[in-house]
Amino acid sequence: MRVLVADDSPVMLSAMMRLLGQDPCVEISGTAANGREAFEQFLKLTPDIVILDFSMPEMNGFEAARKIHSVTSEVPLVICGLDVSPQLDEKAKQEGVCLLSKSDLGTDLLKTLRGLLNAKGLRTKT
Repeated sequence: MRVLVADDSPVMLSAMMRLLGQDPCVEISGTAANGREAFEQFLKLTPDIVILDFSMPEMNGFEAARKIHSVTSEVPLVICGLDVSPQLDEKAKQEGVCLLSKSDLGTDLLKTLRGLLNAKGLRTKT
């Protein structure tokens, strides 16, 4: 699966890339440091799935998700945030994106990505 990862924190971006790199089925197709760049990279790279930080400069994760959804709703989107509240979870559901807490990424990220791709009918190797 080709994954685009966007986060304005170099430390978090590096940690997500290391985590994703542990799975031989994951190919990091690109990275971005803000929402605008994430949208541009999405158009250029056409990844299978996009991981967006909730709080980024220029365009936050939800704004970037809306821009991506204006092009296609077929690519699963995951928004990651530090403070995941019930209100943020409700907003994610309304926007048609999956919300994950950054504190749970180690246990949930790869499982969530596989589940989203399987739900879209895209096969992933185990």
